[in-house]
Amino acid sequence: MNKVFLRAYKEIFSDYKRLTIISILAGFFSAIAPLISIYFSQAILNEITSSRDINSVIGFIILSLIIVFVSQVVGGLFSYLFTHEVSNVIKQLELKRNLKMTKMEFQYAEDPDIKEMRRRLTIIGFGGSPTIERLIYDMRGILFNVTTIIISILILIPIFTTKSNSVYDSPYFFVAFIVLLIIFTVLPSIVSQKQNKKITEMFHEINHANSLFNYVSNILFKAEPHKEVRLYNQKEKISKSLDSVRSSDSPLNKMLYNMLKVFGTIQYTVLVASMVLLLCLYLFLGLKVMHGNLGIGYIVSGGAALTLLINVMPQFIEKLTMMFSSSAGLEYHYEYIDLPNQTQIGSIPVEKRLDNNYALSVKDLSFMYPKTDKVVLKDINIDFEVGKVYAIVGENGSGKTTFIKLLTRLYDPQNGEVLLNGISADKYDSQQYFSLFYVVFQDFDLFSFKLGETVAAASDVDIERVIEIFKEVGFYERYQQLEKGLDTSLNTEFDKNGISLSGGEKQKLAIARALYNNGSIFILDEPTAALDPISEFEIYQQFNEMTQGKTSLIISHRLSSCRFSDEILVFDEGRIVQQGSHDTLVNQEGKYQELWTAQAQYYQDENIDTDLLGI
Repeated sequence: MNKVFLRAYKEIFSDYKRLTIISILAGFFSAIAPLISIYFSQAILNEITSSRDINSVIGFIILSLIIVFVSQVVGGLFSYLFTHEVSNVIKQLELKRNLKMTKMEFQYAEDPDIKEMRRRLTIIGFGGSPTIERLIYDMRGILFNVTTIIISILILIPIFTTKSNSVYDSPYFFVAFIVLLIIFTVLPSIVSQKQNKKITEMFHEINHANSLFNYVSNILFKAEPHKEVRLYNQKEKISKSLDSVRSSDSPLNKMLYNMLKVFGTIQYTVLVASMVLLLCLYLFLGLKVMHGNLGIGYIVSGGAALTLLINVMPQFIEKLTMMFSSSAGLEYHYEYIDLPNQTQIGSIPVEKRLDNNYALSVKDLSFMYPKTDKVVLKDINIDFEVGKVYAIVGENGSGKTTFIKLLTRLYDPQNGEVLLNGISADKYDSQQYFSLFYVVFQDFDLFSFKLGETVAAASDVDIERVIEIFKEVGFYERYQQLEKGLDTSLNTEFDKNGISLSGGEKQKLAIARALYNNGSIFILDEPTAALDPISEFEIYQQFNEMTQGKTSLIISHRLSSCRFSDEILVFDEGRIVQQGSHDTLVNQEGKYQELWTAQAQYYQDENIDTDLLGI
C-alpha cells in the first residue's frame, strides 16, 4: 500500500474512532440484509420442494421475514448514522484545513497560490484521484464489499461441492467459474483505473476554468461588485467569461463528457460480464439440478449471489488498486497540511508590567518572501524607546507593512532578529507576545459579530468603556442611531437586521477595537485611508492623547500624522534611509522633505486649511 494511504488511514482511524466503528457496522448490516434474504429464499424453496410439512414451511417463512426485517431496520439505522457522522467529519476536515491557515507561516497564508490550493482541496474532495474525503466516504463501502464477497462465496460454494454423481462434479467447472469471475471483475477495474488517471490529469487542465467560473460566480453573488458591473458595463464581459467556461468545447465540459463516457464504459463492461457469467452459471445449475442432489432453491440463490458478487467485486478491486496506484489527491492534501507552521513559538512567558516598559529592538533584520529572490527589507537596525510615538513613512512598496509584520512576529525573518527587553522575540510564548500588540492594519477585518463583541474582541463587554471610546474615535453619533445598541449585529450573515458600515465607519470601529484592549504597544498601519485628512488628523490627535506613555507606531501616507510623532523613520527600497524628528527632517534634504513638500502642495491645491493639520 502507498505510504500516503497508510498515513491517511492511520489518521482516520485515530482521529475519527466513532466514524470507524459506525462504518464497520453500517457496511456489515447493509450487506447482510440482502444476503440473508437470498439465503432464506433458497432454504424456503428447498423446504417446499422436499415435501416438508406446510406448517413448518410457514413457520420458516415467518422466521425469515422477521430476521430480514430486523436486519434491514438495523442496517438502515447504521446507514443513517454513517451519513450523519460523515457529514460531521467532513466539516471537521474542512475546519482542520482552515485552522491550518492560522498556524502556518503567515507569508504562506497570504500567498495566492496557497489560497488557490486551499480552495481546490474542497473542489476535488469527491472527484478524480483518491482524497481524504473519498477514503472517509468509502469506508462503509469497503466493509460492505468484503462482507458481500465472503457471504456470496459461501452461498455459491455448495453449488460446486454438492455431489450429483455426474460429469458436473468435476473440479474443472469450479476452476473455469473462478477464472471467468476474475476476468470479468478485474476487467472493469482496469478500465476504471485508466480512466480515473485521465480524469485526474484533466482536473489539472481545468484549474483555470474552475478559477474563472468561481471568481465570476462570486462577482454575481456579492452585492458590492455590482456597482462596478453596472457603471462600467461589465455584464457583457462577465457573460462572455461564463460562456467560455460553459461552451461545449471548454475544458470543463470536455472533462464532464469524458467522465460520462468513462462511467458508461464501465457500466457497459460490468453489464456484459454479468450477463455472460449468469448465463454460464444458470446453465451449469440447471444441468446439475436435473441430475439430482442439488435443491432447486440453489438456482435462485446462486443467480442472486453471483449478481451481487459481479457488481461488488469490481468496486472492491478498484478500491484495492487505488491504494497501490494514484495518490495525487492525498499528496495534494498533505502538501497543504505539511506547509511549515510558524516556527518562532517560544516558551518564555512575557513579564506582566504595569509601567508598559516593553522595549523593542531590531538587529540586522532582512526579509524576502517565499519563492522570490527580491529582498523586501535589508539590514534594518532600530531601538524603540518605551513611550515614544514613531511615524513610519515611505512610498508604496518600501517595506513598511512587512516591517510591522516582522515586529509582531507574523513573519519570521531570514536574517537578524527582533528583541523584546533584550531577549529574542522568538524565545517568548507566541500568544503572550501577540497580546502586547494592538494593531490596526490597512486591510483589517471586522467579523460579523455583535457590535460590542467586535470592539471588545470578547463576549464580556465593558459598556461604559466602549461608549467612551466611541466618543473619542468619532463613532458615537452613529452608535446613537442603533436601536439595539451594542447588541446590533455587523453585516447580515447571521442577522437580517444587521448593519452595513461605510469604509470610514469601519476604520473608526477598528481603531476603537485597538484602543479598547489597551495594549502596551499600539500600531496603526494606514487604518484611516478612507477618512478625509481633517477627520484623520482628529483621530490621530485623540489617539495620541489616549496612548500617552505607551510605545506607538503609526504608518500613514498623509504626513500630517508625523506632527504627533516623537521620531520619524523614513523607509525607501527596504531600508531606513532617514531617522529623526519632523522639524529636523523637513529642513534636511532627503526623502522626507521630498514627500512632505509634495503633500503640502497637494493640500494647498485642494484649499484645505493646513493649519488644522499642523502643516
